[in-house]
Amino acid sequence: MRYFGRLAFLVALATSTLSPADGWTGLAYADYYFNLQNHDYSRKGQNGFQFRRIYLTYTTPVTDQLTARLRFEGASSGFRERGTNITPFVKDAYLQWSRGDHTLTFGLSSTPTWALVEAHWGYRPVEKSPQDLHQFGSSRDFGISMKGPLGGGGYFVMVGNGAGTSSESNRYKKIYGALNYPLGVKAVVEGYFDYEPGEDGRGKYTILTLQGHGQLQFGSTQIGVVALRQTRSREAGSSHRDLFSVFGRLDLSSQVTAFARADYLPQLNPTAHFIAYTPISPGGKPLVLIAGFDYRATAELHLLPTVELIAYTSDTDIPAPSGDLYVRLTAFVKF
Repeated sequence: MRYFGRLAFLVALATSTLSPADGWTGLAYADYYFNLQNHDYSRKGQNGFQFRRIYLTYTTPVTDQLTARLRFEGASSGFRERGTNITPFVKDAYLQWSRGDHTLTFGLSSTPTWALVEAHWGYRPVEKSPQDLHQFGSSRDFGISMKGPLGGGGYFVMVGNGAGTSSESNRYKKIYGALNYPLGVKAVVEGYFDYEPGEDGRGKYTILTLQGHGQLQFGSTQIGVVALRQTRSREAGSSHRDLFSVFGRLDLSSQVTAFARADYLPQLNPTAHFIAYTPISPGGKPLVLIAGFDYRATAELHLLPTVELIAYTSDTDIPAPSGDLYVRLTAFVKF
């Protein structure tokens, strides 16, 4: 608890000099984690304190219709990595022009890939969105985007480098598109695609992603589903990866919400071990189960005890990896 007390002190110090009225906002996810079980035996029992995310954002109006934003992000290194100092990098840097309810954004900004899914999942301080966790794209890209209402629903389209927060490395551009539509007042559906041609540079593949997403609310319960297929093609052939996810939350009181999520991947992810804070074995098909509680101590401080279990299956003669079991206590602070 001493650690979280120091965190609260640092946030109080920051908010005494940085004010939303001046254009400054920020947030932090701070954890105590414990690896009760890990497919990498050397990591079993590892535990520690970490910052999984720190944001410091400055947003300012340039004119009545033009806004500028600069956001820095820093985080502790993942526990599979050699310990390093927290190093901030530019997460957002853009100009945004608004015309009524429509916005046109140029620069390094959010992509449509899981913007709505992450909002519906609602617990980014606990875990990334399903597509983000399992590496089906990037939350940021450098390019131009437009979004707004359309036919009772909404649209979000973008053309970008396809390189995330990194510099462009080939001549191809990535196209994104998402449409959502409400079904009454308590349900919404979304269709999404992205496409990037390629024969060199990133992965040497042409990549096509198709995704469907739905969200339903009844009473104090919300449930969301995601189904995704990503196809990678080149002259030698093609392959695909699928993702299925269901998540939900239930308000138990005005201060406490229970949440849960299940992700299933029917194929291997050869780059899964690069996931920073929840490294998944590339040697098995993972089922990720997440459950926990959100205690809202104040509007600015949430405490989130969470259990995350990863089980693996194999359809070959090679045995599946042993499972992973993580427990975390996360303090989510925003100012």
